[in-house]
Amino acid sequence: MNERAIPIVWAIDVEPDAAVPTAAERQWTGFDHLVATIDRLRPQLEARTGAPVRIPWIVRMDPMIESIFGHADHVVREHAKSIDRLASVGDPIGLHVHPFRFDPERSLWYTDHTDVDWARHCIATAVVAYTAAFGCAPTFIRMGGYFLSGPATDAMVDHGLRVDLTSEPGRLAATSDASHGAYATEPSTDFTVFPRRRYRPSSADVSVPATTAADARSVTVVPLTSYDTHARLIPRHRALARRLIRRGPKYTPLNPWRDWPSAQWFWDCAANAAKQVGDDHLAFASRTLAADDVGAVNQDRVLEGLVHHPLAARLRFVDPLDLELDGDTTRTA
Repeated sequence: MNERAIPIVWAIDVEPDAAVPTAAERQWTGFDHLVATIDRLRPQLEARTGAPVRIPWIVRMDPMIESIFGHADHVVREHAKSIDRLASVGDPIGLHVHPFRFDPERSLWYTDHTDVDWARHCIATAVVAYTAAFGCAPTFIRMGGYFLSGPATDAMVDHGLRVDLTSEPGRLAATSDASHGAYATEPSTDFTVFPRRRYRPSSADVSVPATTAADARSVTVVPLTSYDTHARLIPRHRALARRLIRRGPKYTPLNPWRDWPSAQWFWDCAANAAKQVGDDHLAFASRTLAADDVGAVNQDRVLEGLVHHPLAARLRFVDPLDLELDGDTTRTA
């Protein structure tokens, strides 16, 4: 009996090397590095999967980029060769938006999770810049800093964005994180109750799948893949004890940039996670980083390890739009 093919989205956040660039750190070397890495691995992955490999690149074009680099579409202007390379192989390009805000009195960048109009402004700025740079409107997005609110989701809908890749089921709200700059006005989103399968969110709560087409927001949330890695790491007797007292699974996003025991271990977890959601999908997010950054080394190792893992034969690297739920479907079966 043939096993079902599993669609996978390997999304790459295209950002400056530094989370908050200074005058001396205005570099995007990680973008060119990762383009070269994907170029090297793509033929091997296509041979293993037996299908074209499409990698979504999700570019930063928000107000921080506009302020620090002079143009919101800086990466398109300054790295045209890499952008052209992605277009030549058919890789889709979407938007990555951080709600960073500058405090002129303290001369620092922080994340504004409180002002809903600011989130809307950041998304609108990015959409305008993208449309001008590429001659068409963006269709998918991933918010930065682990932040997904109802107003931000409504702004996505207003601008015609059809797929969102922000949700990381199992991730707790963060009060302090490098991706927030100096600080955040409120904790990031608590993703512990968010579904692990694709869904269209209800109009009342972005974390709840709509039960009717009339109640559904017209955007598909494609959650990043999470798994109970704690149970896999703790001793067997402790895992059994946890099940006996009914604590339930403790999901952790399988972020490739983390220091996992090995690439084999990572993809074993991914295979189990896919099975738990009925092979609905796999989704991972990596980030452009300087080649010697430990996060870059980790995510390169994970992707290279897939070439040798049995799971690769079942995967199909797809455009995020391939995972969109149609208007009459609120949730996959």
